[in-house]
Amino acid sequence: MVGGDKVDNGKPAPDIYLKAAQIIQIAPEDCLVLEDSEPGIEAGYRAGAKAVMVPDLVQPGIDTVQMAYAIHPDLNSVTNWLRTALANTGGNPTVEN
Repeated sequence: MVGGDKVDNGKPAPDIYLKAAQIIQIAPEDCLVLEDSEPGIEAGYRAGAKAVMVPDLVQPGIDTVQMAYAIHPDLNSVTNWLRTALANTGGNPTVEN
């Protein structure tokens, strides 16, 4: 697990996601980031990952909407989206918007 204490710069810098991708040895662009905040979406986007937002109390602004790979109202929606994507791709984990 990578926390903010393991990187030099916190969100919205991409450091935390770049470090996590490095640890699991997967290219950032092959990673899916789930975030509930605008700084988190920006960090995932800047890392080159697919940044998916599940807004908490604050709805995303226009800049965040443009950076987000997808926006879902809750984690159940994300789960259904991923299941559909996997079913439509024969189990290939590549997720298209």
